[in-house]
Amino acid sequence: MNREKLTAEKQELEALLASGKFDVTEEEILQQQGLDKNAEIAQKEYDEARREYSTLPEHDRIKEIDATISEKINTSVKLNFLWHHNAGTTRDEIADLNEEKAALSGRLAKLKKQVEGKKKVMQDAIAEAIAFRDAKESGRSEEIKRRLTAISAALGESSSLQMGEYALAGTRDAINWRVLEINGSEALLITERAIDVMPFNSKYGDTSWSACSLRKWLNETFYNSFFTPAERERIIKSHLEPEKNTEYDTDPGSATDDYIFLLSMSEAEKYFKSAEDRSCEATEHAKDNKAYVNHENGKSWWWLRTPGYGAAHAAIVLSGGTVYADGAVADDRTGAIRPAMRVNLD
Repeated sequence: MNREKLTAEKQELEALLASGKFDVTEEEILQQQGLDKNAEIAQKEYDEARREYSTLPEHDRIKEIDATISEKINTSVKLNFLWHHNAGTTRDEIADLNEEKAALSGRLAKLKKQVEGKKKVMQDAIAEAIAFRDAKESGRSEEIKRRLTAISAALGESSSLQMGEYALAGTRDAINWRVLEINGSEALLITERAIDVMPFNSKYGDTSWSACSLRKWLNETFYNSFFTPAERERIIKSHLEPEKNTEYDTDPGSATDDYIFLLSMSEAEKYFKSAEDRSCEATEHAKDNKAYVNHENGKSWWWLRTPGYGAAHAAIVLSGGTVYADGAVADDRTGAIRPAMRVNLD
């Protein structure tokens, strides 16, 4: 996508984000209408139950009982002789009234509990309707922000976007990705820094990208452990044709379908402006785990998926940024890794 189209899209998205008026599907509209209707019905049922409860005759009868009991007690106190001569009768009458009051109060308590139940149903229905609306608006907003971040990176206005967390040794560090290319709603990303150090293949011998241990680690451990389920849904499985080394006739192995991969030699040449642009610093984690570091420029060399001059080697990018076709021995344990992936920006 050319710069003019990206700039125009960015302006449109910024205006849409500022307006807060996001497009919704017909299904979402119907779902929201259904939730709003449920909330409205629940509100009416609660209001009706509350009204009925407040007008129940039991409330007035309890007030009458309290007044009668109070009157009997006061009268008995004033006419002490009556209390003395009719004490048993008065106590029996008050006991009967208290028993009636207890029964009425018990019934009202049960009815009040039903009203509270309808109130809870109403509150949950309203909360669900609001949450659905907020989630859709928030989701649209986040989608637009992600797309704007990617476009800004592609236009050179920002350096990277964040996605995933590298969680090792009790620490969690956000992973910064550089946008190499945007094609419609898809973006090709590579980590800004070399995030770890490990061999291309765990043991010495002939190998290829399709057979190496690093590919297995990237598409199992890295993919499953360092991204949220929502982030994994955005990562696109890429079909990778085997790429031959431009200088050596080494067998490149078989085609693969990968979520996470390494760049090939041609991609490393294509997506960076220069050797300096390609040169890469390793993370502190990678350095602590013995990644090679050039003491003159502080940069590290990193693996590519293209084979090297022999089947036991893989091509690399040197610490100075040069794409090195000879490569390094595949089980070298000082090589850094810069994972790459394609993601959906929508």
